[in-house]
Amino acid sequence: MPLDPNRWTQKTQEALTEAQRLAEENHHAEVSPAHLLLAALSQDRGVTTPILEQLDVAPASLRARLLEALERLPKNYGGSSLRYRGSCTRRSPG
Repeated sequence: MPLDPNRWTQKTQEALTEAQRLAEENHHAEVSPAHLLLAALSQDRGVTTPILEQLDVAPASLRARLLEALERLPKNYGGSSLRYRGSCTRRSPG
């Protein structure tokens, strides 16, 4: 079943927009889960940081690891459009 972007929360829409901006700013060919998680960590009054803290995951440490991971991604300086890694569809159990 495809996910309907019209039903996403404002915070979800903002995180996806920020993830796309991060990918473009860093000359990445696609938006990865690392872009999305970094964008979610950057949100004011978002749910990501409190959830991570409840799981005893240090948000600052995770942010640093995500930045390192993004630095290792290949750069794309061509004119092709940005892609999203993964899928926004829910698959039925096999």
